[in-house]
Amino acid sequence: MHVFKPTAVALKEKVELFGGSSVSPKVVKLTFSLPDPTSSLHSLGFDLGLGDFVRFRFPGTRARAYSPTSHPSTIGTFTIIIRVYPKGQVSPKLAALDLGDKADVTGPLPVPWLTRKRNVTKHLALVAFGVGITELVSLLRSELLSDTLESITVLWCLRRREEMTIGSGLDDYSAEKRIKFEYAFSRESDGQRADAGLIQKIFSHLPKAETAVCCVGTKATERECYGWLNKLGYKQRLLKMGIRFGGRTKSPLWASIEK
Repeated sequence: MHVFKPTAVALKEKVELFGGSSVSPKVVKLTFSLPDPTSSLHSLGFDLGLGDFVRFRFPGTRARAYSPTSHPSTIGTFTIIIRVYPKGQVSPKLAALDLGDKADVTGPLPVPWLTRKRNVTKHLALVAFGVGITELVSLLRSELLSDTLESITVLWCLRRREEMTIGSGLDDYSAEKRIKFEYAFSRESDGQRADAGLIQKIFSHLPKAETAVCCVGTKATERECYGWLNKLGYKQRLLKMGIRFGGRTKSPLWASIEK
């Protein structure tokens, strides 16, 4: 696999996690075979603990980025979870693949001259909108290996409760005492939309100087959510993109595999 040169990967498994509804497009889990069956995302240079991702592209479409949810040391395959937007350029084509069909992928990304720098803190405040929760799977896996971590508070914002099947990868953390999950359902009769008041209610107990934040969703929801957190005094980002100088700082997840 290469950052700039597309590599064809074959679909090995397809599972529908959420069948879709009038207000929520369906969600599918796709597992692809790596070109070298003895390789893993880790051996190919992916540091999923820093949010590394892949891009899929089809002829005539723009590239679309996805965060792998499988463990980076998994041999021979990698998995992504996608929401299938009917008018999207890439997601409908990925969802329409049959087993054995191939798609072009590039990675690991971001590009080599950029890197995400990790903020080491005691507490994490994480907010995910919809299928954006998949971007947190590897971050949670990595941060739980940190020696300094004391707590993680996750707010997952969904339309309806039935969409929680999207987060099947979160089951691994159900017994982890340092993680607390909160939920907001915007289309339920007893639900609540994510807003400044909810953010304050969920996160205001965390010490501002010792808390890093991360929001995942669309660009618009991320921008709005970071604005709410900033007004509360939470201004430290868990991951910050910057120019890479020299060697790349590795995540706890990467370090654990290298041991």
